[in-house]
Amino acid sequence: MKRILILMLTGLLVMSLSAGVAWAKTDNAKKEEAQTKVNAMQMYKTQYKSMVNHEISAKGNKFNDTANHWASASIQRMVDMELFAGYDDGTFKPNNNMSQAEMIALLMRLVDADNNDDEDENSVSDAIYSEKLNQIPGWARESVAKAVKLNIMNLNRFHSDQQASRAQTCVAFAKALHLDPINNVDVNFADNSLIEKDDLGYILAMYQAGYIKGAPGNYFLPENGITRAEMAVIMERILADYKADGSEEDEVDLSALESDLSGDYDEIKDVPVDSIKLEGGKDEVDVEVEVNLANYKDEWSDLGKSDIKDWLENLVGDIQDELSGDTIVSGKIINNDNDDTLVRFSKDGNDDLSLSYNGDDVKDVEDDLKGDEFDIVNIEFEITSISYNEDDKIKVDLEAQEDVSTSQWDDLNSSDVENEVEIICEEIAESFQDAAGAEPAMINIYLYDKDAHLLESYEYDVEDETLD
Repeated sequence: MKRILILMLTGLLVMSLSAGVAWAKTDNAKKEEAQTKVNAMQMYKTQYKSMVNHEISAKGNKFNDTANHWASASIQRMVDMELFAGYDDGTFKPNNNMSQAEMIALLMRLVDADNNDDEDENSVSDAIYSEKLNQIPGWARESVAKAVKLNIMNLNRFHSDQQASRAQTCVAFAKALHLDPINNVDVNFADNSLIEKDDLGYILAMYQAGYIKGAPGNYFLPENGITRAEMAVIMERILADYKADGSEEDEVDLSALESDLSGDYDEIKDVPVDSIKLEGGKDEVDVEVEVNLANYKDEWSDLGKSDIKDWLENLVGDIQDELSGDTIVSGKIINNDNDDTLVRFSKDGNDDLSLSYNGDDVKDVEDDLKGDEFDIVNIEFEITSISYNEDDKIKVDLEAQEDVSTSQWDDLNSSDVENEVEIICEEIAESFQDAAGAEPAMINIYLYDKDAHLLESYEYDVEDETLD
């Protein structure tokens, strides 16, 4: 069932629809068809796990209509992971209902992964449901035909342009997830009489799994629509449910590999390695490298980033050679003298190794700078978010602490604004250079008004001291 979940969610994530729903087409959607969707989903699981564990920084995208929305956090995380996108006008439209065609098209990405018998599909659509299928928009027609073929939905109850109800969505999801309907459970919704008897078991299965919730007053509201916000929350619940799980059939004994690595990688140049611990399976491995800097602080400080990167690339390469070139490897180097995380790293299959040198010094500077206030042409701004990433790029969000309209901002002298933004960037760069020994290359700075609407953004080249 877990593999089905993974495949289904992959479909939810990468499907790009027309008909008014804004989804981000991720880089995975552009990869060759030969790359399996299981591996794509494993990347999303790893990314989500890293995000909730604060191992990677949220991008902080902001929409005009989500700041105070109940699902704001879930929407933001799904957008940060590039699973959802907003609209060109700066909105997310969280309360927009999804149509039945949109919901099924998302769900049927799962079926496309395992059922590519075009001749069989055509026999379903042409011989049995031709007339009704011709009434469905072309972009959704094949998905609907496959859903009918696999008994995920009943074409007689399907109307492509009408909203997808909570009941209909639950039934389709439960069937695609192979959740068994629940008939004996201590749940009795106040509006059970509005739920079809055949649907109730699937709804209860989704409810018991925690993927969908009831409404106040012990109501389920089966005929209510599923909104974009609710879909983002459902997606996150599935990710959260499975972020720490491994496929049982892929579990392997890593003890021998762990022992070999500990012998072969017993030092990073002049810094001894105390232990290398592995957890996971063939598809995904978590690595924890322990060093003790109580007596090796100077040696660690003398290490260049290239020294650490080369060592990790060799380590990760040996892990993938032993398991699979598609294995997702992620982990961290920690100082077991004080449990500080020194470096985080990840490699998704054949992709390049990604590193984040999040030592205490860098994080301390981030913490110190957050909340600092700056004046830009007599408007007070405060740093609400700042992050230093592995590419030596700094992302900074500054929010106005007083009301300033877009028209007022446009009336300001752009040269004056740019001069003061340059000064802020110089101060930020110097803070990381002086306090953390970091070498920032670029600063991306975003200015927002008091209501979190973007006013302006700039890119500052630290070495050239130029602002774009």
